[in-house]
Amino acid sequence: KREREAEQLQRHAAAAKKACFIWSKATPIINQSEHAYLVTKGIQSSGARLYRESLVIQLLDARKQIVNVQFIHSDGTKIFLSGGRKYGCFHPIGKPTPKILICEGFATAATLYEETGLCTISAMDAGNLKPVAGVIRKMFPTNEIIVCGDNDFSGVGQSKAKEAALAIGSKASIPPVVGMDWNDYLMRGNHNGEL
Repeated sequence: KREREAEQLQRHAAAAKKACFIWSKATPIINQSEHAYLVTKGIQSSGARLYRESLVIQLLDARKQIVNVQFIHSDGTKIFLSGGRKYGCFHPIGKPTPKILICEGFATAATLYEETGLCTISAMDAGNLKPVAGVIRKMFPTNEIIVCGDNDFSGVGQSKAKEAALAIGSKASIPPVVGMDWNDYLMRGNHNGEL
């Protein structure tokens, strides 16, 4: 078991090093038109950069170190660095605010940030909402935190958001239309008012 853990730590360290290198070579995005995914989702770059043909998003750990990156291709395909950490790691958008939002994907986070002006944290997927919520709660013990889940047909987004909110004593907010995340909902001209 110790050997396996040591190997995993080595993989994590190698991926983190590679992530830092890629991030340093990636170029900041000035206009939405520089990547098709931003145009499709109707969002600004929100800290994402361009690396070759892909949008690249940094994942930070609790110490705010880059440990992994997510690549998003023009068609919306998403991949992480092999061997990189994801559990409990996140992409923050905006400076800390008294109310902090946590959601799944990058596009949803960018949309919520643009809509509310609140610091928004992307956990990358539903399964990572609870670990990220725990990390953010430790970093900001007195801030109000709202977990903004996806309204999945399967029910996964809703249950994982509620589970994450319950774990840190906060509330979950789900868009009212089944099959939509907050990006889908807000891009259709709905406005959330109060999350």
